[in-house]
Amino acid sequence: MKIPIATIGLVGEKCGGKETICKFLEEELGNKYFFAHHRFSDTLVEVVKACRLPITRENLQKCSPALRGAYGFDVLANSVKARVFESQADIITIDGIRWKDADVPVLRTLPNNFLVYVTAPVEVRYERAKLRSMQSGRTSYSGEGDSFEKFLLEEKAITELEIPDIAKLADFKIDNSGTFEDLRSQVRKFIVEKLKINP
Repeated sequence: MKIPIATIGLVGEKCGGKETICKFLEEELGNKYFFAHHRFSDTLVEVVKACRLPITRENLQKCSPALRGAYGFDVLANSVKARVFESQADIITIDGIRWKDADVPVLRTLPNNFLVYVTAPVEVRYERAKLRSMQSGRTSYSGEGDSFEKFLLEEKAITELEIPDIAKLADFKIDNSGTFEDLRSQVRKFIVEKLKINP
């Protein structure tokens, strides 16, 4: 395994901006460093696809506890860890930390790790979900922007419940309730303060 400069784990509520953070990090540093991006949901997507089921948030949420029940609470975390060890990247982002008892301990075993909490008010996130579901050519889980009631119901899924506790362990918090310029400014602050890199 190549020792990365940083292994950045992202936790946050759905549609809070985790993918955008990864994009901004790569835009700021991609001319100097090789990036790799992994998601805890990658393994879930592969399983759901293999079952010939639609890739919806509901199906992924059902798959996660089923795999953990069958193969151990840390099965998804170890799957991501294996992907990280296979990587040759300088900076690795891991999107979608969900389980305090498995995902966080595995992240903390990885070299030069940081836990970043990305958040925004639920109303803001719902509007983003609606916009994302209308955009063509963008990877998203179908049905994300159906209704505000459904959006709130999905917030109570078992895979979402530990996010507030994990957020308390974060090394850095990003508030994504403002503009893209505000968000990029916070990403730059993280780069300087935590990664010790001048972009």
